[in-house]
Amino acid sequence: MRDFLFTGGWDRQLRAIDLKDGVVDQSFGASKEAIRTLHMNGKWLYVAGQEPLVRAFDLETGIVKEFKGQHSSWITCIITFPRLDENGKVKTNWMLSGSDDCTVKIWDADSGAFLTELIGHKNGVSCMTLANNELFTGSLDHYVRIWDIPSIDEKIYMLACMADEDIRSRKLRRMIIPKKGKGGKAGAKGPAKKGKK
Repeated sequence: MRDFLFTGGWDRQLRAIDLKDGVVDQSFGASKEAIRTLHMNGKWLYVAGQEPLVRAFDLETGIVKEFKGQHSSWITCIITFPRLDENGKVKTNWMLSGSDDCTVKIWDADSGAFLTELIGHKNGVSCMTLANNELFTGSLDHYVRIWDIPSIDEKIYMLACMADEDIRSRKLRRMIIPKKGKGGKAGAKGPAKKGKK
């Protein structure tokens, strides 16, 4: 099995360097802007930089996933980690992206769904790490903030419950309240047409 070193830079190219002979095995454009951070998790290589999105490349199949629509500035750091249930089995995988927009966004790494955000820094988030069931984030505001992972879990669960209830109430409302007709009253068919004289 071959070992590779992956590099990304200002030229927007992602390069796979064969560590045995030190030559570039593959190279391709992985971003539309400069690449600032890479993160490897199993077969997935996460790439981000001076765009407000993260791309994940499946190194086995070539499939590309995009995590976008939430950040408003470039992304400076990425980490991933599995969330376990009470039996120690993986229930979901998180991908966290820290950005120059002062936030950390949390995503479902498998589905690409946005889960929640962490707001607290006054300047761009520059680094992240995990230890003792806590998330540590560093920023250009000269502060390190500590976030409790179980509290984040609870927040994500509550947001999911609220979204489910919102969908349920919208469906119920459509069933109970009849649609308005052209006349403006519920069930009205509009003005009657006059017959010929």
